[in-house]
Amino acid sequence: MPSGVYKHSKHTDEHKENISKGLSNSDVVHSGQFKPGRTPWNKTNYGVLTYKQLNHNVRTSKKWVKWREKVFRRDNYTCQNCGERGITLHPHHVVGVKKCIIIEQIKLIYDVNNGITLCFDCHWDEHRNKKIESNTDSEDD
Repeated sequence: MPSGVYKHSKHTDEHKENISKGLSNSDVVHSGQFKPGRTPWNKTNYGVLTYKQLNHNVRTSKKWVKWREKVFRRDNYTCQNCGERGITLHPHHVVGVKKCIIIEQIKLIYDVNNGITLCFDCHWDEHRNKKIESNTDSEDD
């Protein structure tokens, strides 16, 4: 190895001035924070909500709570797969929330006919089976 390769070299005054100019034009200040009035790229709202934000808004709405209760009441608080009662129940969408958002059928999310009452285990199995089906569908292509 040539001598002096890993030794620190002193910056010239011109080089220091160029570094200073470069930093002053940057969006980032030395503390690691963005300058006031600037928004980091990953925090920008382009006027469109992400699926995650839409899903959160749907599942925390009063309409959701009412839909859930109507589905449970219609199904007599009974799992429609195994017939169990008196256990933790889950409302399940026949046409999933994500698909409703993608096809822009938000009203379908709150349609009682698009819901079914399932216990935890049956709901888990339903989603696991859908995942397995979607994986085998993509393998057939």
